[in-house]
Amino acid sequence: MASGGCCSHDHDCEEEDCAPQWVLYKYIDIPQVSCLNEEDQGSCKNVFKPWHERSTPTESPLRSNDDDAELLIYIPYINRHDLDFSSVEALAPVQEWNLVENSRGTMEYPTK
Repeated sequence: MASGGCCSHDHDCEEEDCAPQWVLYKYIDIPQVSCLNEEDQGSCKNVFKPWHERSTPTESPLRSNDDDAELLIYIPYINRHDLDFSSVEALAPVQEWNLVENSRGTMEYPTK
C-alpha cells in the first residue's frame, strides 16, 4: 500500500521506520535559525524537531506579529545571511508552501 508519506515508496513509512533517513533536521544548524516578524523571538527554532519528537507539543509555537502575518525564516543550510523582506522580493523562491496549523506533527510538505 502506498503511503504517500515521507519517501513515496509502496509501504507504510511508520511501520517501516524509513522516515528518519529522509529528514533534513540533521543538516540544520538550529542555534542559527532565525525569523523576521515572529511574535516570540527564537520560537522559530521550535519548528524544527527530530523525527521521533515531531508530535511532541511545542511550548512556544511560532506565531507572527499581530501587525504583519508574513514570516521570513532563515534556515542555515541555505547559506544566505543577507536576506530581508526587501531583498527577497527580487529573488525567485527555492521552495514555497501553503502552511496549515499542525500541532500533531502529521502534515508532510514535499520538497523539491
